[in-house]
Amino acid sequence: MKYFLDTNVLIAHLKKKDEFKTEAGKLLRQIDDGKVSAEISVASMIKIAYVLKSAGMKQAEITEALDIIHQIRNLEIVPIRWDTHRLAAEYMGAYALKQFDALILSTAVMNGAKEIVSEDRDLDHTAIERIGIAKALKR
Repeated sequence: MKYFLDTNVLIAHLKKKDEFKTEAGKLLRQIDDGKVSAEISVASMIKIAYVLKSAGMKQAEITEALDIIHQIRNLEIVPIRWDTHRLAAEYMGAYALKQFDALILSTAVMNGAKEIVSEDRDLDHTAIERIGIAKALKR
C-alpha cells in the first residue's frame, strides 16, 4: 500500500506535543520499516521549515527535523512541476484551499493518489479522499 501524506502528519511527529504525535510516529515507523510506502510533496518540506521557524525553533533544529524526514526509508519527496502548480491554483478556487494545501493536494492528484492521509478537514470533499492517521494505521 502507498500513501500520500499531508504536512500535518510530519509536523505531528516532529513537535514535542501534538495530539497526533503517537499515531504519526507509528505510521512513519511502518513506512520506514517497509510495511507501506509513502510520498510527500516538496511543498510539505517547505511548510515544515516555515511552521517550525514560526514556532520558535532555531535553524539548526529545523535542519535536523528536515533531515529526519529525508532519512525515512520508503518515503519519496515529490517535486512540484508547472502543471502541478497550475492545478493547485484551480484547487484554491474550487475548494477554497490555502496555497500550501492546494499544492499538496495537486501533487497527490498528479502522482495518482486516490487518498491523502491528513488530519486537515479542509481536504474533505476535494479531488481525492482524506483519511485520518488512525484509519491509515488500521489498514
